[in-house]
Amino acid sequence: MTIYINADTQEYPRYEADVSLDPTAHWIAVADTACPSTANDEIAYQIEPILNNGEYIQQWQIRKLSEDERNTIKP
Repeated sequence: MTIYINADTQEYPRYEADVSLDPTAHWIAVADTACPSTANDEIAYQIEPILNNGEYIQQWQIRKLSEDERNTIKP
């Protein structure tokens, strides 16, 4: 699945449905990167992509799970 950024508004992440709803916007496909591995007490999530040599590249951030998340997401 391709993820897009609206280069006019910097709205991210956006998907095919968003492009269909506003085909005149300046949509740019974001290069996909692998989700990083995490420890049992961590989770990875997408953050704003970076622009590198004219290409937007997907970025990830890792954070510690809250106690509630630890109890429901990772046994």
